[in-house]
Amino acid sequence: MMCMARSSVHTRVHGTSLSRDDRRRERFLREGRIAASLRHVGIVRVHSTGISEGRPFLAYELIEGARTLREAFAGLDLRERVR
Repeated sequence: MMCMARSSVHTRVHGTSLSRDDRRRERFLREGRIAASLRHVGIVRVHSTGISEGRPFLAYELIEGARTLREAFAGLDLRERVR
């Protein structure tokens, strides 16, 4: 997976393994379309989904200063993560 940030859009492009598996690729794109239909302050907005050069992608809102789950959970044990 590769991520690229440009202005206010973040693009997530999956690698060739997802590109070659029709079922996984369709699930990724379907979940992207469903996420694009959601509107809530607690959900990152998905602007578009598609396939570019044979690789599926999501283009979504870039949140300046946001942390990944890995960063947010760093140093926490499982009990603290699910609390």
